[in-house]
Amino acid sequence: MNRETDPHKLAHDLLGRDCDDLGSDEQRVLRRVASGSFTGRDADELAQGRESADDRLSDRVAAAGGNWGFIMALRAALMMRAMLNTGALEILRLAHRVEKLADEFRAHVRKAELIPPES
Repeated sequence: MNRETDPHKLAHDLLGRDCDDLGSDEQRVLRRVASGSFTGRDADELAQGRESADDRLSDRVAAAGGNWGFIMALRAALMMRAMLNTGALEILRLAHRVEKLADEFRAHVRKAELIPPES
């Protein structure tokens, strides 16, 4: 018998154990593999056959989310956002100050009665 058809040799080569030391289920599987009658699908194939589109999408997102490139890109985007927000707040504060100065200027001009009061 060659290696592919001898369950005792398969047990020794693949599992490093004697076929007689294996449990009955393990021996049955080895005999089926040795005879070539094992036609089952592996667990990955079964899982892929039952996945929905949402499952596949979540797997892709999870694969990208753990990627260092994604993490660094997200970090850079957050830093840019923080700088933009900081700059925008500074501009808004400056705009508020300018508006306040303009209001004070209008008040002084009204006191001098150079322009009529707003209705």
